[in-house]
Amino acid sequence: MEDRGQFTLLDYSFFVIVFVASAAIGLYYAVKSRKTITTVDDYLLGGRKMGLFPVTCSLIATSITGATIVGQAAEAYAYGSHTWMNAFSLVLMAFVVPTVFLPIFSELRLTSSFKYFELRFSRRVRLLASGLFLFTGLIFLPITVYVPALTFQRVTGVNTYATVIILSLLCAFYTSIGGFKAVIWTDVVQLGLVIASCAIVATIGVGSVDGVENVFAAAKRGDRIIIFK
Repeated sequence: MEDRGQFTLLDYSFFVIVFVASAAIGLYYAVKSRKTITTVDDYLLGGRKMGLFPVTCSLIATSITGATIVGQAAEAYAYGSHTWMNAFSLVLMAFVVPTVFLPIFSELRLTSSFKYFELRFSRRVRLLASGLFLFTGLIFLPITVYVPALTFQRVTGVNTYATVIILSLLCAFYTSIGGFKAVIWTDVVQLGLVIASCAIVATIGVGSVDGVENVFAAAKRGDRIIIFK
């Protein structure tokens, strides 16, 4: 029989807390919007008043999915540490986009980069970019949900498709009722959890082999320390 880890009550409690927190953020902004006059800009763009910190966190969280964490760990284990280049590019992008590109969109009061393509080039370029984005999204988005759900199934036994449905409904719920602000602040919370959980896993992993030097020694024995490839 295959040996696999099992979730405890504490593990399930963390999952429930994350789900409740995400739904609560959506409900908060839904209730808040009922007390004021809400425009399309408020719902779709956060009233164009979102700060640099939450927007930056949201961009990072959008780039770092569950599939990314699982895939990068497996890639590094199988082929080496050259995956640092991908991580570096994501971090760089998270600072370049809000400081270089977003101010231009804000000044022009654009709702998307596709509108900028139309203004800068032509409507055909906008339609081409939109089509490519939709095509890649249809391929990529199912993976971002399925891979974490499959991982969750391996350690809990919960049906993969049930997890996919629950996650999809949760995201649709807080997005539809809370709008852009709910999405932004949910991403901030989720990014904090991702950073904290990765730090905890790394700390436990290093402690289990008695120090960082043993980690690098094992990686060197397996020819996993690869800077460029």
